[in-house]
Amino acid sequence: MLVAILVSSHGIIFAQGERPLSFSIGLVESFDDNRDGVSSGKESLLETRVYPRADFKLYRDQIDLDIFYSPSLCYRDNPRPDQNTTDIYHDFGLDSAFRASERMRFNFALPVSMSDTPAEMVSSQTFHEFVTYTVFRPSLAASYEVIPSRALVAFRGDYMLKRYKGETYAAIGDEDEAGVGASAKYVMKSGWNLLGDISYGNTDLGNSNSEYTRSTKVFYGGLGLEKVFGLWSARARIGLDSSSSEIAGSSVIIKESVVKPGGDIDVSYVPTDMTRISASLGYHTLRSDIVPFAKQQRTSLALSASHKFTERLELTMRGVYGSGEYSDIAGFKSGGTDSVSGLGGSLAYSLNRNLSIAAGYRFEDWKSDVRDSYRRNVGDVSVRAQF
Repeated sequence: MLVAILVSSHGIIFAQGERPLSFSIGLVESFDDNRDGVSSGKESLLETRVYPRADFKLYRDQIDLDIFYSPSLCYRDNPRPDQNTTDIYHDFGLDSAFRASERMRFNFALPVSMSDTPAEMVSSQTFHEFVTYTVFRPSLAASYEVIPSRALVAFRGDYMLKRYKGETYAAIGDEDEAGVGASAKYVMKSGWNLLGDISYGNTDLGNSNSEYTRSTKVFYGGLGLEKVFGLWSARARIGLDSSSSEIAGSSVIIKESVVKPGGDIDVSYVPTDMTRISASLGYHTLRSDIVPFAKQQRTSLALSASHKFTERLELTMRGVYGSGEYSDIAGFKSGGTDSVSGLGGSLAYSLNRNLSIAAGYRFEDWKSDVRDSYRRNVGDVSVRAQF
């Protein structure tokens, strides 16, 4: 016998046994032996974070929908001067997919992140001002099979808006980032897949109250190939990054336009259903990670291996290397290299379908010409329960 429940005036019906609401809660305890990322005068940080989550999920013939909310409470034993001992964060939004036909699909996501970090008063004076912020990250994607199982085109657009409540932090940390892209894939009879990609991204950092603002625009166009060789699979792309950047302030206005090669290579080896080894190498023009620069030439290398000893127990190991090249800002700031080498791993165990535990560790070695060089050890343990 079919039993159905009408849950809205628009006729959304849930069949017997379907559970649209789900809940989970997680606990993460982490330790960082170099809280501020400095070469001397290091201070450690022990952080506890509790994050419950509620999801409303709807699955229908053409529509998948997930509306979620996840508040989190964070406690720090030794917070930075601009942090509170206890902070509250909120993550909410939706993920959706719409299958218009067997050959056309749309995806839309709208995640929102918010912090709730009030100003602290010490002896009737502000110890640090509001560092509350809100981040919106809407994205839209579409794909269409031009020739079934042979030719595919895809399009995407995404936007990121980050706003701080306090004026000092807003002048430094406000961000606007927009990107669009298109890709194509054609499966040749030889077994090789021909790839094509174009993308455009625009990033603006700072606001009208900033000492200076930074803006970066990057256009990429490239071609690639991919193929599966038995237990191996490989993908390679090569193209050009055309970038323009601007640093503008009361005492400096610098503009630069550069065209550089850009590309990446990804290789995977899957000897069994329980083991996977992957490697990737990339070189691209990207927005800057460091004030006051606007952009960087980034080289990245990553290696990872994962193995499931059982269906419940999985070990993952990772190694990374990244190097950013920053150009001199004439009369303002010398450039140089900022690189990181890292090793890490994690062990995850599922006690049952509703309860899992994990432990992780990573080591970072930063060597830089444009900021402090330092080393850091970070470890964490976590527990997650689903209902």
